[in-house]
Amino acid sequence: MNRVLFVLLLAGLACAQDQRQAPAIVDPAKAGIGKTFTDPTVAIALQDVKVLVVAFSGRDCPVSKLYKPRLDKLTKEYATKGVRFLTVSSDDKAFVALFGPERTTETFVLDPKAVLRYRGAVDDQYGISYVKDAPTTPYLVDAIEALLAGKRPPVAATEAPGCVVEKTAAPASPGKAASAKVTLRKPGPAASVPATSPSPEVRWRATIAASSRGGLRSGLASTIATLVARSPCPSSRGTSMM
Repeated sequence: MNRVLFVLLLAGLACAQDQRQAPAIVDPAKAGIGKTFTDPTVAIALQDVKVLVVAFSGRDCPVSKLYKPRLDKLTKEYATKGVRFLTVSSDDKAFVALFGPERTTETFVLDPKAVLRYRGAVDDQYGISYVKDAPTTPYLVDAIEALLAGKRPPVAATEAPGCVVEKTAAPASPGKAASAKVTLRKPGPAASVPATSPSPEVRWRATIAASSRGGLRSGLASTIATLVARSPCPSSRGTSMM
């Protein structure tokens, strides 16, 4: 009997340790799941894609550095499936104000209608106090695959490991922040555009100009427009949520 109790105790301790070595599941409502982003810059980033992933990254954050190769790999794998990745510096005040990340490795996944469907960790391999040999739950991939299949992610929100993102007021004049630290990962050269037709960037800048009366933040949107124009993603139609 004592031997059985000892084994059960060890199993319980191991289970508790595994639970600590993984991002905590968060209440979707408190995480803002279901929120629709109405900012025109998000609409620009969503053009011609099925899923938009906004991944925050800290330049000096050790956990961000560990996840960079994984984000690079996912970007290449999903580029032809209508998924666009935007990697955003956690120092970018405009984007931080727009999405409200808590940690430098937090990701936000939006459907074609700009609705937030997942927010949280990339997976459970790396954390502040632990490193696993391999991830056991690929939260981000699971969310992407679910949306591509027209379903809701199995896990809608988790905590994200990494360094705390400092929250400050957004720039008073976004036009002065045109050099926003945002990088659109692209595995190959941008598709060529016939000389007789306006380039994607020109078309998007025209859209920006036409939308200026609606309060479009020109600096941030201009940066997004340039990145989208260089996106490797093919044109695609969004999937409907089940």
